[in-house]
Amino acid sequence: SESGGALPIRPPGGLAQGWRLGPGAVGVSGLRLHESMAANIRAYSGGHFDLAYLLAACVHLARRGGRAIRDVHAAGALGVQNKRGGSSLEGMAPQDVLTVADTLAQGVMVSSFRSIFPGIRIVGEEDEEADLPEGFDPLPTVSPEEIPPLPVELSVPPSLAESLTIEDTCLWIDPLDGTIEFVRGNLENVVVLIGISVRDRPVAGVMLQPFVGGDDGLVTYGAVGVGVFGDRS
Repeated sequence: SESGGALPIRPPGGLAQGWRLGPGAVGVSGLRLHESMAANIRAYSGGHFDLAYLLAACVHLARRGGRAIRDVHAAGALGVQNKRGGSSLEGMAPQDVLTVADTLAQGVMVSSFRSIFPGIRIVGEEDEEADLPEGFDPLPTVSPEEIPPLPVELSVPPSLAESLTIEDTCLWIDPLDGTIEFVRGNLENVVVLIGISVRDRPVAGVMLQPFVGGDDGLVTYGAVGVGVFGDRS
């Protein structure tokens, strides 16, 4: 049946938070979510992202990107490049340094976001067309079923909840902020950043320090009018 209000849909995996379909969404009576949420949501227009689920995905994918960064560092094959050409660090500006960790981390995050949230706009720090060095393959895309819920319940202001439309929401990804520090071994200065904006206004974000804390790193996340949370909160 048709609904005049926002309709919560439970995503696969038993998560309590899912997508919200705003007014104008088609009826979903009897809909079987036997496929992934990403596949089903393609059928809807005017949908609203549920902030708790969107942030949960950001946290999980930041950790996945952080794990890729840690693995590259452990292997010792950083694949240092100059974004403007060449591989020598001498005279290279910090913003021009690129490693295989940057490319791998952004690749898995972008592909996963696009699979879980079809149609969402994404702006990444690195060139999506960049080739991986020989011997490296793209990491597997993360599925909706792999996203665990946040450990806290968020109280989201109605104005923010209603603003998170597919058309107006954008993700900003810096897969490895502090690449020059990464190359020099100053690992505590390395972070993974994911920002969420609505109509170009920042409203939420995630920061992961992959080399601080345990194997999953140290994450901090929050949203305007909601609060700041994380592994130490």
